[in-house]
Amino acid sequence: VTGWSGGTRYAIGSGSLIEALLGAALPAEPPSHHVRVYLASEHELLATFTLSDAIRPSAAAAVDALRRQGFTVRMLTGDSSGAAAAVARELRIDDYRQGQSADQKMTALLAWQQRGERVVMVGDGVNDVPVLAAADMSIAVINATELAKATADCLLLSSDLTLLDTTVAVARRTRRVIAENLGWALAYNLTAIPLA
Repeated sequence: VTGWSGGTRYAIGSGSLIEALLGAALPAEPPSHHVRVYLASEHELLATFTLSDAIRPSAAAAVDALRRQGFTVRMLTGDSSGAAAAVARELRIDDYRQGQSADQKMTALLAWQQRGERVVMVGDGVNDVPVLAAADMSIAVINATELAKATADCLLLSSDLTLLDTTVAVARRTRRVIAENLGWALAYNLTAIPLA
């Protein structure tokens, strides 16, 4: 975010945004799995904020449950800090990509689909919206952005990610019931109509 106050331009955001504003590199900092957000005027760096999110308590159980159902779990994140690697390590996700733009996420999704994979996308942010729309099935969580919620095929009404396992089980059971009903209807029509 950038703006003007009292004739001075200010910005808060990523290191690359602040470096562009200042026209100089930021001081080197040790690698971290935390996200750094910077505040600067057009003249100087004013503050550095170090942020981190805790992994949802239900995330590990959800990933394990999806694997048991035969899913390959991958993570695409716009986060370019070391946080993505730490989350992937904790959740035992080997295939992860960090610093992904919406276009890069879409490229990955299309590559998987071209290989014949059916992709279920779970997302919550604005940069997930195009991928949610293009996925074979998409799921947004309750605290997602309004645009992500409106785009997704399914909305989890809780932040409990273990509901993903329940959602998949219900979807598979529903598909099985529909197939059985179509089978019964076909059998009935093949026998009853000739008799009539």
